[in-house]
Amino acid sequence: MQAPEKTTPISVGNLTPEALAELLKDDATTLENVRWITSLMEGQNQVLEGIAQGKSLETVLSKLALVIEAHSDQELYCSFLLFEAQEKRLLHGAAPSLPKEYCDAIHGMLIGPGEGSCGSAAYSKKPVVVEDVATDPLWKDFCGLALKFGLRSCWSTPILDRHGQVLATFAMYHPCPYKPTSRDHELVDKATYLARIAIERQITEMELKLANESLEQKVEQRTRDLETVVNRLQEQIRERETAESKLKTQATVLKQTLRELRQTQAHMLQSEKMSSLGQLVAGVAHEINNPVSFIHGNLVHVEDQTAGLFQMIDLF
Repeated sequence: MQAPEKTTPISVGNLTPEALAELLKDDATTLENVRWITSLMEGQNQVLEGIAQGKSLETVLSKLALVIEAHSDQELYCSFLLFEAQEKRLLHGAAPSLPKEYCDAIHGMLIGPGEGSCGSAAYSKKPVVVEDVATDPLWKDFCGLALKFGLRSCWSTPILDRHGQVLATFAMYHPCPYKPTSRDHELVDKATYLARIAIERQITEMELKLANESLEQKVEQRTRDLETVVNRLQEQIRERETAESKLKTQATVLKQTLRELRQTQAHMLQSEKMSSLGQLVAGVAHEINNPVSFIHGNLVHVEDQTAGLFQMIDLF
């Protein structure tokens, strides 16, 4: 059964004191709307404060869901599903008032035509309003699950980034068939706007974190590379120093060997000189020895002849 609209909604903008005064002319309806506007603005400020404080995305979206639920004219359960682009599926983001079993069941659902309100909205990038899940063909595969938890209507709006790409979906569930009112549309606009801010903030933080991690990894890799180069240079320096030390040792050995070689050459030269002298002396001695031996061998005959001459002299 469709719930009646309670009051004529008033847009939640930046109201000036003059605008508020104009609204207060009709005390019957305007005072209620002003209170509603003020309360909603307070809730928005709390959500924005959570974003500014860097609270987790689930915490911010849960707070936003509760703010929207508190300002609805009817019993309402809000849900945020985050779009996973690589596998084109929707993941649980926040749904503080929905049963956990239901959230677990729809976690990871694929997008596409006929994939319920959220899957269809993410696929078409357009809002999908299902007033009664029991009769709508988009819910033929999920009708039993929704009715099991007392969910009869579901509207889903895609949350798009500045480039028109799907970030998430925002769903509003009711326990009875229900058609959205102007105030509901205003709540949807506020919810999707604030959710987009929160999601893009998280994406930016994640990108910065990944960029920082990548930079740190590159710095660490460069540091390791430099350390490797330095270690290699140090090893080369040590090897060169070792080689130089060996060369110095070899040079010293060579100098010592050269000195010894020179000494040996000097000894050999002296020996050769002495040998040559010895040969010369031996040759001279041989040359002298032959005539001396001849003379010595003939001295006996000379002696005999001399004795004979003396005898002859004596006879005369």
